Amino acid sequence: MNAVEARFDIAKKTILISPQPAVIFNADFKVLFSNEAFQKSFPSTDDLLEMFRDTERESLQTNLEADREEAIELFLTIEQGQSPRHSKWRFQYIEEIDSHIGFGQVFEEEKASVTQVAEQLMESTDDITDFSRHLTSNIDKVQLITDHISDVVCLHHPDDARYLYVSPSVTSLVGYLPTELEGKTPYEFFHPDFLELLEKDHQRSAEGTVDGPPPVMDVLLLTKGGGKKWASVHSHPLFDEEGNVALIISSARDISDRKKYEEELIRKNRELNAFSYRISHDLRSPLTTIMALTNLIESEYDIEKVKEYSHLIMDRVNSMDRVIKSIMDYARNMNNKVIFEEVNLPEMVKELIAAYSYHAHFERLSIATSFEVSMVHQDRIRMKIILNCLLSNAYNFADKHKDNSTLDLHISLSDSILCIVFKDNGIGISDRDLDRIREMFYRGTSLSQGAGLGLYIVEETIKQLHGSLCISSEDGEGTIIRVGLPIGKLFKE
Repeated sequence: MNAVEARFDIAKKTILISPQPAVIFNADFKVLFSNEAFQKSFPSTDDLLEMFRDTERESLQTNLEADREEAIELFLTIEQGQSPRHSKWRFQYIEEIDSHIGFGQVFEEEKASVTQVAEQLMESTDDITDFSRHLTSNIDKVQLITDHISDVVCLHHPDDARYLYVSPSVTSLVGYLPTELEGKTPYEFFHPDFLELLEKDHQRSAEGTVDGPPPVMDVLLLTKGGGKKWASVHSHPLFDEEGNVALIISSARDISDRKKYEEELIRKNRELNAFSYRISHDLRSPLTTIMALTNLIESEYDIEKVKEYSHLIMDRVNSMDRVIKSIMDYARNMNNKVIFEEVNLPEMVKELIAAYSYHAHFERLSIATSFEVSMVHQDRIRMKIILNCLLSNAYNFADKHKDNSTLDLHISLSDSILCIVFKDNGIGISDRDLDRIREMFYRGTSLSQGAGLGLYIVEETIKQLHGSLCISSEDGEGTIIRVGLPIGKLFKE
């Protein structure tokens, strides 16, 4: 898999876990990949442009071509099916695959978008400079709409932005009741880092500046419980008959999940960049050494020297083999679906230990195994990755200065959690390294001969199985690694 394919694969995984309709499409708006929510909402859609109203297609094309640096949010009308539907989309260009990724929210007939709320308010023929009378006469109409949407819709006084009306959905967003916000200002509920941005946005709305769609702000809100939550917020002025700003309407939408997906995508992209660079280096370096040693052998007549060079070549080949095995483990964990099946733990451990018979420390490392449970329902491939990586560390970091090198491997069951404990008396891990040993490519000691992926792969594999990993160690004394994995069921032995 090359870099482009890997990036595309990451993008696919990102939209697959999204509950919203999500799609990847190219410069011609041809759908390259979509998730289940998209396929359910827009069956048999191959051309993204065909979904939307004719008059909005050119605007969509222009916006996406004009800005490929920032994410773009657009309100679009879907004209598939019997009646038009309102929708809101967030598009982001991904340069590495020369394609866009889009996340959408569709407002069904029984729901209303924020735009419809504004239209309802602006249809009023009352003198809306009288805030109290305006709200009293129109609140039922507003509530019919706002009570049925997940967005938080608010009405603000234009002078100080204090809340005059807050929709009930605010409770699910930040935990406050609407009455706890009314009469107060947004400045009391925004994270301090975003107050300057809020001030500029309020000034724009209060002055009645309308230049295209209202700008969307991704901000952190302070919750009632003392936490923080990401929300997408925008506001728009509402005018009276004389053209003065009478009200400011705003909306806020919970984007915590989207932020989580974005952060995960950024993390995966960063890891992929590091992975590509380090793997290239870790494969290239041994090859360079092998080429140099081969040249020496061709001109060497001393048989002992030739044997020495051959031994060094074999050492470099083994180094490359470890790197390649790490790559394979990484790929298996990232790309294979979790498949639960019957796993015979004693048999698997026995096979893995036998595979290390070639290892330099095979004879000196004494392994004691005990199994309180033998047959479990778990992912065979990932179980093997976890056990093999931890066995490898036990062999590689055995303390050659100790008379006896030991490893105790104990597997038990507690409340449907498979508990795996590796306890060795190897070289141990220093406090300085203990916090970093799970990082990709981190090598805590010169004795590390692999790619520095071992514990990183172990932790990522455990995450796929919704398990836990705990590592404790004392430098020079040994290490204890505890793995907890949920299991489906036990089998009768």
